[in-house]
Amino acid sequence: MEYFSVGRWFREKAKEAGVPIDEFVKNCPEDMHREIDSHMKKIAKEKNVVLDARLAGWMVPDADLKIFLTAPFETRVGRIAESHKDRIAEAREGNETWTDEVSRREKEEIEKYKELYGIDLEDLSIYDLVLNTGKISAEDVLEIVEVIIKKVVKH
Repeated sequence: MEYFSVGRWFREKAKEAGVPIDEFVKNCPEDMHREIDSHMKKIAKEKNVVLDARLAGWMVPDADLKIFLTAPFETRVGRIAESHKDRIAEAREGNETWTDEVSRREKEEIEKYKELYGIDLEDLSIYDLVLNTGKISAEDVLEIVEVIIKKVVKH
């Protein structure tokens, strides 16, 4: 299966624009959101693809399988901090802890998608599987997801 990451797409667009990803996402115009939404829908119709996107479950409601990966807040903060080591000092310069920044960003995201699409990101009922990854490795997550895909998705 092909893999498409909306996060990667946004990071590439931010790099092209020469701005930090957080700033890019926060100020991203609605038409750019609509562009990526259309692209996700298009590739989902054309081929077997794994869509890695916060809104994939909402944008492709008839997907063969919708999985939501989550973890406890502190685990998410640690993982984000690990992948953004260069931003930790920046977050602290503004007298905001990394935990505060992640919390703020998550709240902003919830509000943004409620306003743009009328979607409640906290409603996980649309997913076939919600997997708490807090106590398992990325390799274990992959193994579990592969088993579920093989059992559910018809190729």
